[in-house]
Amino acid sequence: MKSIGLNVLPSSLLRYQTLLVAILCLFSFNPGFSQTCETPAFQASTANGVINWQKFPDFSLPFTIIYSGPRLNDAQQMPLRRGFSHLANFNQYDGNLPRANRAILWYGTATGINQPWDVLRSPWGNNLSAYRSKWANEMRAFANLFPDSQGKAMPDVDILMADIERHYNTNDSILSLKRRNLVPAAYSQLSDEAFLTRYHRDMQNLYAAPFNYMRENGLPASTKLTSYSDSPIRNTFLNIDGNSWRDWITNTDRVHFLTKDSVSTTAGGSFYRRQDFLLPSAYYIYDYPNPYAGNYLAYLLFQVEANRAWSPKDIVPIVWLRYTSNNINKPIQPWMAEATAIFPFFSGAKGLWLWESPGNTGTNENLANYEHFTQGLYRLSQFKDFFNGGLLHIPKSARDHFADQDPIWRGVVKGNQILIAAHNPYAAENASTPMMLRYGNWQQDITLKGREILLCTFSLPESEIHLLDVTPKPNPASTNLTLEVFTSENRTVQIQLFSVTGQVVYQQSATLVTGTHSIDLSTQNLTPGMYLVKVQDGSKSVTKRVLIRK
Repeated sequence: MKSIGLNVLPSSLLRYQTLLVAILCLFSFNPGFSQTCETPAFQASTANGVINWQKFPDFSLPFTIIYSGPRLNDAQQMPLRRGFSHLANFNQYDGNLPRANRAILWYGTATGINQPWDVLRSPWGNNLSAYRSKWANEMRAFANLFPDSQGKAMPDVDILMADIERHYNTNDSILSLKRRNLVPAAYSQLSDEAFLTRYHRDMQNLYAAPFNYMRENGLPASTKLTSYSDSPIRNTFLNIDGNSWRDWITNTDRVHFLTKDSVSTTAGGSFYRRQDFLLPSAYYIYDYPNPYAGNYLAYLLFQVEANRAWSPKDIVPIVWLRYTSNNINKPIQPWMAEATAIFPFFSGAKGLWLWESPGNTGTNENLANYEHFTQGLYRLSQFKDFFNGGLLHIPKSARDHFADQDPIWRGVVKGNQILIAAHNPYAAENASTPMMLRYGNWQQDITLKGREILLCTFSLPESEIHLLDVTPKPNPASTNLTLEVFTSENRTVQIQLFSVTGQVVYQQSATLVTGTHSIDLSTQNLTPGMYLVKVQDGSKSVTKRVLIRK
């Protein structure tokens, strides 16, 4: 950023206030680091087959960030020293890789043995014994990657992601199976409605089968399971603005059948329950100057925000530094790589999985985007304390940014400061974008230059410091509700849940220390409808709405 606009002030006062703002921006919330409001200059490597990790000092982040990119004979596990928490692409030097840093991507979970699940995307008539034999062989192969699990039935790893991708999404495509001879008559003779219901249920249970197999055959209980793209909200790039934001977060028809409970019709079911965190896909399609290219960031943030609205599980988007579909395998733009590493955490993501095509060593191509992505992580690391107990501030949903194609900013509030990330992905390269940041009654003018990514802290007046907050999750809820209560200081609070008629249906007292606390309560016996959650301590109180649906 080149300037912070306060151009209505007299010149002498303007100079004073500009100096004051500059001083405030010099010091980040995390002691020991500094960050000006000026976007730092960065020059990535130009030679092919190079990722210059030495551009960055050692740093870490409080997130799950998984590296599947090229290793280029890396003998020192360099990504783990540059913000990444796990490796999912191994080489001959990784025999000593600690279990806590191991992540496995299990390709072809459902394919390769000529079964209806593979060739027809049908859940019926599959030989599950053949699948179990396949899964056993593949798990032993994974176990043999590491000296401490060689010869065992299951690998000893921290994270295992299944890449299944063998189902139909639309009703029309599912109903087309009724015309296939290999579908048993007991199913093809059902009515369309009954056929869809049965397909949804049986495919969901089939998706859970490899997870059940691993758990039942010795996979360590501490190994976290997830599945590529199988989250409650799945959508194509272009249909986000086809529904309102409220519809996306309240209409159970938007919940994908693979992760939908058949009774409550909200997120749930046999397969969803087996996933320890959710891995929505956020691969980009359009390159600049296509008019849809700038939608990349709203698309990514939508995956986080929409799934957080339906599930309390951690959201860890899987991202790729190349385009898919229209420009497949072409590297994305440098600012896209950097923004991808920063912005998801301002929408509530708990990590990122950075993917690369298997077998792509990167030796004959420019890999500068890996450095741009790491630059984003490094910039974020200078403010990592904000994400330990800080409150997210999302002034406008990603869905609405997608529809309006306007600049995006997000904030994280902690103590008396707000950390701001701002970017205009729709701007021309040399354009100036004036923006007004607002949080309560606090406001600040900024100006973005081109497609720069601002990352900067500002001080808040005492009146705008939120000392107490509560977030109901999921919202809407069905049988269970989690209240995430944030307090900036130690206090005893009263927590109440009211019906819209004022009846108290739940209450408890809790003594909380500084930070965020999760309080679970059952809503199974509550009548569907709107409720109010109130948290108070005598001097401070906050009230939020939550919708209960059955």
